[in-house]
Amino acid sequence: MFIVVCGSAAVGMLAGCVFGQWAGRTAPDFFEHILAMPGDPIRVEPEGTARFLGSAVGVALGGGLGVLAVLVEAFYRWMETRRSWPAGARPGRPRFLWGAEP
Repeated sequence: MFIVVCGSAAVGMLAGCVFGQWAGRTAPDFFEHILAMPGDPIRVEPEGTARFLGSAVGVALGGGLGVLAVLVEAFYRWMETRRSWPAGARPGRPRFLWGAEP
């Protein structure tokens, strides 16, 4: 479970960083407009801000998808134990995420 959630969070971080890099280069004024304070002499770097925000959101969404995958896996295993099939009539088993047999 730990590997699935951490792996999906890492992939989400990478995807969010790439998307943030693209968004920061495509629309730099958008991020300057959002983060700039009126009268503040500090200039915000739009690409870095977009990369950071994209990575943070990517970690949250990727980790959430990993948790959802683990919950679906647990639900299928739980449903497998609740079914009572007649002898010899059990259908094929679904493939699980990491290949473990129930």
